[in-house]
Amino acid sequence: MTVICVSAFALGWRCQTDLAVGMDVCWHSPDCMEPLLQEDNGMTAQANTQQAPGDLDVGFADNGMINIPQGSSQCVVETSAGKLLYVAQTGRVSWVYRAMADGTSDPTFQPFAWDFAKGQFESFTRLLARRDGKFLLIGNSGNEPFIRQAAITRFNEGGSPDLVFGTKMLPLPVDPVPPEQGLQTFGPTGCLTADNHVLVAASYQLADSEGTTIDSAGRVYTLDDQGHPDTGFEVRFKGPITTIHSIGVLSDGRIVVFGIVDRPASGTSVPNAVLACYNRDGTLNKTFGIDGFWEDKSYAGFGSMVVDDDKIIIAAVTSINNDGNRYVSVQRVLGDGTSDKTFNNGAPLVVDLGSGFINIPSITVQPDKKIVVAGSENFPVQNLYWLRTTEGGELDTSFGDSGVVRQQAGRVNDIIVQRTGNRLILAVNLDSSEAQGPKVLGILS
Repeated sequence: MTVICVSAFALGWRCQTDLAVGMDVCWHSPDCMEPLLQEDNGMTAQANTQQAPGDLDVGFADNGMINIPQGSSQCVVETSAGKLLYVAQTGRVSWVYRAMADGTSDPTFQPFAWDFAKGQFESFTRLLARRDGKFLLIGNSGNEPFIRQAAITRFNEGGSPDLVFGTKMLPLPVDPVPPEQGLQTFGPTGCLTADNHVLVAASYQLADSEGTTIDSAGRVYTLDDQGHPDTGFEVRFKGPITTIHSIGVLSDGRIVVFGIVDRPASGTSVPNAVLACYNRDGTLNKTFGIDGFWEDKSYAGFGSMVVDDDKIIIAAVTSINNDGNRYVSVQRVLGDGTSDKTFNNGAPLVVDLGSGFINIPSITVQPDKKIVVAGSENFPVQNLYWLRTTEGGELDTSFGDSGVVRQQAGRVNDIIVQRTGNRLILAVNLDSSEAQGPKVLGILS
């Protein structure tokens, strides 16, 4: 295991930006958002011509940022046409927007509000883009804050609901919930397969009146191109206390699920990062790892995964020394469930940000196979960070300050590589004196 220490001071962006709040257009009335045009935080743009990888790209959108009028920036995806779809949550509804590759508003797309069901508690967690231009929004919906059904809607390229697929509400794991028990569901995730089927993964925990876990699992559902569920497909990613964080598909159709399994010992939480591999029909693929599973025995509280060219890349929050600090751990696993020896000699790359709190990291892979991890650290005031490793598993010294960029206060919710531009795209919510509110950032890669 390699541990890389990073100095704790914030680097600051090499430019400051004019953060005038941008205009939104209401689905019903283009005039209803006009007051938002009057806001401006008075900052002055100071572009630095010596920009480097990891810097805010002042050529993107408004000096590096898409300014979302209101809400919380949740997720972003690049379309097959090279445009950027992004979602912000405002109250119980989402607003869906589309931008051109350079971050400017797409004049052919009308931003619109969406909810899976009227008047429910909802969250919006994942955007998926198909090659034909259609896109899907995954989230959850329910009449109670902690008990929600996983939900998914497919839209046509222009933003109208696709009536063939429609909106699907997946069943609750326990319904009804016994009066003496409590059910909690967690935000779902999902991915597309090569034949345009969609996989949706959702987790839950059922506890008794004293809070002791009775049942916990992550479930994976598959819907075909018409939105019909495969009733013969059943995946239960199960442990004592289990949550699915990511799901992906290998080139041969096998499904890889990443999550955290907590096996408490003597009343102490012992969460580990776990991969499980399933065949296309939902049966466990026992040739993967050890009887279908790969597990990292070191503490891992949060994490995420991405599949790239049949390699599985994991970013997790770990604790290694019982020193009260949390570290970012990056590792790469082959499609057979063994460690990739070409990445840091098969060991995790552990990066020390000098923080006792690190939120769930997001991860993406560039076309040159460099790995980028972004997230938030520190508490209660969280600060943004993003870091990049080489394909071989070392911090990339050409990126930021020796591989790491540390930023102003805020929270990262999503990161992607913009394939049509030399950029990383982040969905963030800023909370500093320099900038406030929901944004989509363009970062030089």
